Amino acid sequence: MAYRCFLALTTQDQIDHFTCEWNKADTVKGFVGQKHESIDLTLYPTKTIVTKTYNNKDAASAACFDGYQNDDDKEFCTPWYLAPEITSFITTTIFERNKGADNKSPIIMKFILSRVEGYLARSDFLEQRLDGVKHIAKVVGLLRPLQQVTTAQVQIDGTAHDLSTLLSMSVGAVLLDAGSGSDLHDTLHHSVEEALCNRISYPWVVPTSVVPKRLAWVEGRKDADTSRRMYEAAAALGISLVIIDKPGHWLQNDNGPYAHLREGFVAANIDVDEGFVDRIITAVRSYDKPIDGLMTVSDSRMIGVARACEILGYSTSPSSAYILAGDKYRTRIMEPDTHGAFRVFGTDELDKVLRSTEVSYPLIVKPCLGWGSQAVTKVSTEDELFQAVEKACDCHALSPQKRSDAVIEPYIDGPEVDANFVLLNGEVIFCEISDDFPSPGDLDAQQSHNFVETMVHIPSALPPHELKAIRNALHQSILRQGFLTGTFHCEARLQYSSHEFRKDSENGVEDLYPRQGKTNDGKKSVRVYLLEINARPAGYLETVGVNLVYGVDYFAQQMLFAVNDELRYRALCHPFLNGPRYNLSVLVLQEDVAGIMKTEDATAELLHQYPELEPHVPLYATIKKKGDRLVGPKSSEVHFIAWMLVTAEKRRDCLRLYEHREETDGGHLTSMLAIEPQLGRACHGWKAKLRAVSHEHKAIAHSAGESAFSYTGHG
Repeated sequence: MAYRCFLALTTQDQIDHFTCEWNKADTVKGFVGQKHESIDLTLYPTKTIVTKTYNNKDAASAACFDGYQNDDDKEFCTPWYLAPEITSFITTTIFERNKGADNKSPIIMKFILSRVEGYLARSDFLEQRLDGVKHIAKVVGLLRPLQQVTTAQVQIDGTAHDLSTLLSMSVGAVLLDAGSGSDLHDTLHHSVEEALCNRISYPWVVPTSVVPKRLAWVEGRKDADTSRRMYEAAAALGISLVIIDKPGHWLQNDNGPYAHLREGFVAANIDVDEGFVDRIITAVRSYDKPIDGLMTVSDSRMIGVARACEILGYSTSPSSAYILAGDKYRTRIMEPDTHGAFRVFGTDELDKVLRSTEVSYPLIVKPCLGWGSQAVTKVSTEDELFQAVEKACDCHALSPQKRSDAVIEPYIDGPEVDANFVLLNGEVIFCEISDDFPSPGDLDAQQSHNFVETMVHIPSALPPHELKAIRNALHQSILRQGFLTGTFHCEARLQYSSHEFRKDSENGVEDLYPRQGKTNDGKKSVRVYLLEINARPAGYLETVGVNLVYGVDYFAQQMLFAVNDELRYRALCHPFLNGPRYNLSVLVLQEDVAGIMKTEDATAELLHQYPELEPHVPLYATIKKKGDRLVGPKSSEVHFIAWMLVTAEKRRDCLRLYEHREETDGGHLTSMLAIEPQLGRACHGWKAKLRAVSHEHKAIAHSAGESAFSYTGHG
């Protein structure tokens, strides 16, 4: 049933009057398990009274009332004032509308209430879960982290007092976008209500109060572009962050632009050497407030941080498990089938092994200690094998770990996948699998080509039985290493898969297609070949992508594990009820050649020049900007120019929208985005920008330290 009252918004120089139509939204038919209720509210502007006598210049006020006392509509009946958070939302909305050309159109809003009493598990859950919903223009959470939530025990008579009471209990507000010329408000509300049921029908209210926690975070990441959402998630969870990193880090300045992302900063030497664990413990104990947990997403620091957690008594997986996960040879020999993998400590030992052991090419050579695709090489001859072993053994020989061993294993010719897990006490509470498109090392026999990612697509297009095999096999691999709880980013290949990566002969789109030529004919079951287990969330862009597609935030999960908050760890690990919301590609633009970057920010310029691309790119980062040196594909370090997330409703549309092509043309960089005809002209703009790389300078070798930014590994 719809009700009507009036609303007056008073700002410093005027009073805006509105007719207010509102009702309690009907439940979605056939849906069970709804956790929210909605108040649908539409404001119709009636008049604006300009006043110069209003003296409160610091705040606006909003009040709803049942009518006017006089015929001149100057005095209204008893006003029921709205809460400051709701007033701020309405004020901002009206101000933005008044700036536009259509400032007389109705304002359509939803206010979200809870059906369950308790405490908010994450204060920005609406912003997190409703990002990108059709017809939603803006989402604002109205509660503080960990705030108590009450249900609406109100007998609705349709009065202004009823409305103000209901709005005071709302946990968030949503501004709807009706589109040009649309007046189908009921249809619009119903469509959004269905989306709400799909996205927020999970335990976002927990039954018991949550104590605020403080978490020490070792290694504060390279910059805000590649970490901001991690820190914002902590704030929404009511977790105060203390960053431990080297002096001069961008988060150190208490008055800096990003100081709000953390509570404190402890300057310390975080180099991974013999004194690393002791220095981290000292840093934690030196902080002037109690700390409840310690974590890192830096691969090279996982073992040391786990050891520090054990000493300090914090929640952690065993350091022994991290040691196994960080050793690619020990990871391999723990699998049921080692596939003939072996380890050598240099070319002399390799020579001895080859005298007594027959090997079949192609082979993969990689350092036993390493992250991402660092120094990973595919070889097809004995000469290439010796060169690759020398490179892999030298990779960390002079590092603090002093590792000079390499693992040699067969090259598995099959689709590669990323599989991300959230485990609780050994149980898989969430898992999703994505397709990892072929790397240069897969496509070309040249030893110089690396195995850095080119594109990861979420979700996978593999058939259900192969996805099940991946989940089951990798779950057991994680357990074998000694892990029971946490987030895990696994990489694997499928042998004897029914599908293969190739370009379609008709449309030219590279994707997974049923295998041609050599067929399995069901004679061999698909085999899952583990590449590595990373006992941490996936890389930043993939984690953000999974959050957008499924609604699960791996960074939030890992932080809750680190502060031993099992209640919210389980509650928040629920994907959207209707499955993946759309298709998403993580696009990685590689360094094809060495040189100096001349373009200030090629990605930003592209999106500015062609704004029609922006709706398909929810997030991007340009890593190499003007003046930065490109080391090229021959470097043992993994570097790239930029990455972006690309979305579309259908998988094929997503792959057609942006297709990453890499080719060398006379020594000039020709990496480009191939955009379908409807966006075709943008292709030339991107290609021209990437051609603005100077080739006057040769690459200089980077030391065997951390790369500037690594997609697959956290460094």
